[in-house]
Formats: sequence, C-alpha cells, structure tokens
Amino acid sequence: MNSLEERARAAVRAAASEIGPHDVPPMRPLGSAAAAHGGRRAVGAGGARRRAAWQWGAPLAAAAAVVAVIAGAGVLGGVSPSPASHPPAAKPSKPAHQTVAEPAYPPNLQAGLTGFFLPASGAQFTAGALFMGEYRALEGKISSVCMVRLSFAAQPTATPAEIERGFWDLTQFPDLGAIAKAGTLPSYSIGPTPPESKAYQQAALHCQTVSMSPFTPMLRAGQSLGEPFLTTVSQIQASAPVRATLASLRACAARYGWPSQPYGAPDSTINSFGDFVDWVAGHLDGAGSRGASAAEMNALDRHWGKVFVTCARATVAVMERLQLTAQAKFLANHQRQFAALVTVARADFARAERLAHG
Repeated sequence: MNSLEERARAAVRAAASEIGPHDVPPMRPLGSAAAAHGGRRAVGAGGARRRAAWQWGAPLAAAAAVVAVIAGAGVLGGVSPSPASHPPAAKPSKPAHQTVAEPAYPPNLQAGLTGFFLPASGAQFTAGALFMGEYRALEGKISSVCMVRLSFAAQPTATPAEIERGFWDLTQFPDLGAIAKAGTLPSYSIGPTPPESKAYQQAALHCQTVSMSPFTPMLRAGQSLGEPFLTTVSQIQASAPVRATLASLRACAARYGWPSQPYGAPDSTINSFGDFVDWVAGHLDGAGSRGASAAEMNALDRHWGKVFVTCARATVAVMERLQLTAQAKFLANHQRQFAALVTVARADFARAERLAHG
C-alpha cells in the first residue's frame, strides 16, 4: 500500500449527498489473491504492480520500479498480452506521438486525465489506462534517445495500447463491458529479463529518470486534484446502497460453487465486492500454482470472465451510478483546478514530444 492509499484510508470523507457516514474499509490491493505464475503470467489482477491493480496513484509511487521492469523486459512498456487474454483497448484516433494541435497532446486528453486521476466507472478507468500508455510510450522514446546518446543501442518501444493492456482494476473500477466483449478476464505476461551489464543498468536508470521528468508537473497536479475524489470512491463502495447488493452477489456466486474455494479451506466469505473479486481470482491463482497450462488458464479466464460479469453487474451498476454522480459534483466544484491540470498536461506532452524526437 502506498502513501496515497494510507492517506486516503485515514481521511475518507463523502462528497456526494447520497452517501451517509459509513465506516470505510482499507483501500486494498486489487486482486490480491492473484499472484504471478509460471512465465510470470498474472490472471485476474492487473499488471506490473496493479497495486497489485493500478489506481492512478500507483504510477507516482512505483514509476521507477515499473519502468525498470519494463526496460529489463526488452520492450518499453513491456507488458505483452497473452493471446485472447485481455479486453481490446480502445484505439485513439491518432497515435500519442502525433501532433494533433498546437501544442501537441493526445486527442483524448481530457477523457484520459479524468479516467487516470478521477475514474468513476470501469470504462473511464480503461480510458485512463490508455492515457497512461500514451505518456509512458513517450517516456520510452525519451529513454531510448537518452540511451543512444550514451552509446547504447536504441531500445524498442511499445505502443500505448500495448502498455495499457497490463493495467486494469477488477475491484474498484471493473470494466464489465470490455470483459464481456472480450469474453475473458484480463491477464498479462512479461517475458524473461535479459542480463545486462552494470554500465547498461546504470545508463538505463539514468535515462528512466530523464524520461519521467517531463510528466512530473502533470502527475503532481493530478494527484492533488484527484486524491480527495478517490477517498469519496472508497466511501461509496462501503456505503449502504452497495452493501445492499451483496446478498444477490452471494446468491449468484453460489450458483458457481461459492462458498467453496481452491485453497483448501472449506468455505470463503463475501462480505464486500473485494471479497468476491478475491474468490474469483483465487480459482485462477490456484490453478496457476498447480501448474495449469496456458490453454487451461485461458479457458479458466473465459469461464470466470463470464461468471464475473454475470455476478458483478448489479453491484457495479450501483457503484458506478453513485460514483458518476459524485464525480459530476466534484468536477463542477473544481472546474478551475481541472482546467489547470489540462493546461499542465498539454505543456508536459509538448515538452515530452520535443525530447522524444531528440
């Protein structure tokens, strides 16, 4: 858990009039029951750290670690999707590196900023993950330019969509539409990290630091704006309207074997939506731990993807309705701050574009 999550847990307050003063549980690592398996393939949770699953604060707390893993994998952004294992990312109308206006910035800037720093639904979270892919792709290009200047070979870089595939959130912002469309739960794999010389590692670390600097103002401004809203999300997801959906969630899960679970215990509890996510992820994690093949894991992804969407739909509908209402109020009350964030982000992308082109 990063410092943002700790502050959020300690300082939860409601911003939506629909929500009463309920107790707020800790902000948990999403898909915490799912670990990396053979081939470093993770199923049912999100990529790189995915906090284990990524909420927008994760890149701030773990950017250096994530970039180091990515670079070591040989592909900047480096998450390579397993075949048919992740909902297809929405494609931007133009690549992030292409100049759209003056100054340059992605065509989905405002939607991306909202989904990255202030997500209220699964679809918005997916848009924010792609936005993160856009700025991380530029970071990869900057790092590659830097490495060439230090007399190392240019590094291969990933597209925004390739980066985005490793980041999702099943507990707080599940994108049920994307999962249903893909017919499978998201998963990812990272190839083996090739050995590199100490000189290369030192150069890569330096270039990663250089590559992240252009977006520091955007990340700081976004964190300042978005942190209070994410505490509201936690309040909403612990609220009475959401808790009222848990009985039907448990009844649905019972049709697929709950309360039995694959870790040897005779039963499992579903007292929150996060418990349900852990129960689903546990079946995949358990199979991976027992050495299931890639084909078997993909079949399980498809099966549990259908179960997840079927059972989660009612709870997620309530969460998203309340979160979108709260988000509209929050943005209405923070118009100046959001406009300032857009201005900062445009400047950061323009600066990163210049650096990426040497």
